[in-house]
Amino acid sequence: MKKLFYMLILAGLVCFAFSAGKAQLQPKEQAYSIFNEKGIVLLSHESDRAMQAIKDKSEPLATKIKYVVVQDYDHFADSAYWMNLSQMEQYKDFAKFINFSDLSNGTIKMNDLQMVVLPMGLRPLTATIVTKLKDLIQKKKRILLTGDAILYYAFNPASQFKDPEVQDFLMNTLGIKYPITTPVSKQEGNTLYWWSFNIHGNATDPIGRGIRKFCNEGSRVPPDTTWWPLAGFLALDVFQSADITKYFQVEHFKRADDDPRTDTLVATRMVLNDSARVVFYSIGFEAFAGDIPRSTLLERCITWCTEDIAPDGPQVQVDPLRMDFGYLPVADTMSLPLVVKNVGNQPLIIDEIDFFDDGDACFTLTSGGFRSGTKKVTLKTGDTYLVTVMFKPKDKINYAGILTVKSNSVYYKYYDIDVVGVGGKDVSGPKIDVSGGATMDFDTISTSNKNMDLVIHNKGESDLIIDKLKVIENDDDVFNFPQTINVPFTVGPNDSNHTPIKVRFSLRTDQRMYKGKIQIHSNATNAPDFFIDLVGVIGAPSSVSDGKTSSNDGMFNMSVSPNPVNNNSKLNYSLSGMLVRNLNIDIFDIHGGKILNLYSGVLQPGDYQFDVSNLSLAPNVYVVIAELDGEKISIQFIYAR
Repeated sequence: MKKLFYMLILAGLVCFAFSAGKAQLQPKEQAYSIFNEKGIVLLSHESDRAMQAIKDKSEPLATKIKYVVVQDYDHFADSAYWMNLSQMEQYKDFAKFINFSDLSNGTIKMNDLQMVVLPMGLRPLTATIVTKLKDLIQKKKRILLTGDAILYYAFNPASQFKDPEVQDFLMNTLGIKYPITTPVSKQEGNTLYWWSFNIHGNATDPIGRGIRKFCNEGSRVPPDTTWWPLAGFLALDVFQSADITKYFQVEHFKRADDDPRTDTLVATRMVLNDSARVVFYSIGFEAFAGDIPRSTLLERCITWCTEDIAPDGPQVQVDPLRMDFGYLPVADTMSLPLVVKNVGNQPLIIDEIDFFDDGDACFTLTSGGFRSGTKKVTLKTGDTYLVTVMFKPKDKINYAGILTVKSNSVYYKYYDIDVVGVGGKDVSGPKIDVSGGATMDFDTISTSNKNMDLVIHNKGESDLIIDKLKVIENDDDVFNFPQTINVPFTVGPNDSNHTPIKVRFSLRTDQRMYKGKIQIHSNATNAPDFFIDLVGVIGAPSSVSDGKTSSNDGMFNMSVSPNPVNNNSKLNYSLSGMLVRNLNIDIFDIHGGKILNLYSGVLQPGDYQFDVSNLSLAPNVYVVIAELDGEKISIQFIYAR
């Protein structure tokens, strides 16, 4: 496979080919080069905007340089990063295109610096670069680190640039786990085919949400425009997060829309050393079709990284972001405070605080409100202004309004706050209940994992918003969700989540009772924190079926058949999809003692068999445990020969 990537690409024979029908796209120019052993191909054509003159690097900039793009390592540092940053109104006057050495030679004042954008392109991280990154983190700076080959060079067995210090930084500082290089191309004869793929953002992530990135293909934009990526890729590095509560999942690799969501991350973000923030991408922004997606993504990275730093100019902030009065008897009144604050470094001038929608006149401002032209309120940095909102329902229904704060804020000149409430004694807020009550009893399993459905009911009369759903207590990690659960999600009044949530109880070698606990946090009036006790027993089988077990994403399957073992029994395992995975398969006795390692290494997609009928084992029950990219899948078999 590797040799395939090293072959010379003949000009004129190279074309794009996509997963749906190998539809070919012809770029305006066809000049290609292979830059390194990983096989990433640089395309010569760029968008019209990228072809325009880049802002002169030598022109005078503002005295305070807060945002820098390092130009040393990535061919696309200009067109994929600097060009976009230099056109952002809120950043351009404080930005500079620099050499990496400028971070150490005094050219950039550390007291002013907030954000470093470091695109590595096809270059490996070195110990010298890692030392500077650690120094920036220690100084609580913000970093966007991208690179098409960082993980390949650090971890791939074929790499000549593996460095223990770099590996330690990626694994223990950035939380990178199980990096894998996966192909996104193939070669047939003298023709190289790129497979189109997408990068999908986590729906709840402040950086990744809502942007679908097209790679190795053009993106059609109405009425008659095609956005192009700046580079095509033969291979892509993906990884998992070592701890999703610390190293947040930002973006995932997907081959097609119907691919199951897996832990094939290409981006993660984290907060280190109390306030230093780091975003890491294992793919460069040049892979994404279109200047607008590249620019939007860069802006989101900078916004998240620097959101806790007082921005330049006036900046409005409100608390709470949503005013919820709950339920209130008709004609009764209730008041809540709203605090408006200037978190910027220049005076905030408020021109108006009034309702855009007053919910049928049931929401009113009893203090602090005023209309445009009647007065102005000026807040210095850190100053606050108090507003009081009153709710007086007329009927037994749900009410919703919008309160607007108009100011000279650099962002959010019109800041809208949702205001909601429910009228009537007999009208309840959201009330949570679940199928099966507060305990999920999995009974006894002995030969395979067991799934149970969790259905959440809302027995109230307003929306139930679930913002946390996780296993908080877990004996030997036997309980898990075999699917991705995106929170927050909403369950309507007197309704249920229509797709049940699967809860899995997984086999272990130790035969005993296991316990766990699920926490559901929501806006429910009866139980904001709802807990479900999990209990199950793993017992010794008297007989074992020929059933199969699967990984959480359904891509890996394993079975022993016939079972109990006879002269023709086989351990069957298979991997579907297009990605290679890290796999280890061991056989244990029923007491947990390791008997034999059957496989350890990288597994290509396909079907495999292992003859278990010739194992020299004592008659007993045995457990096969497969560890696929850190996830354990197990199945038992009886050896009675």
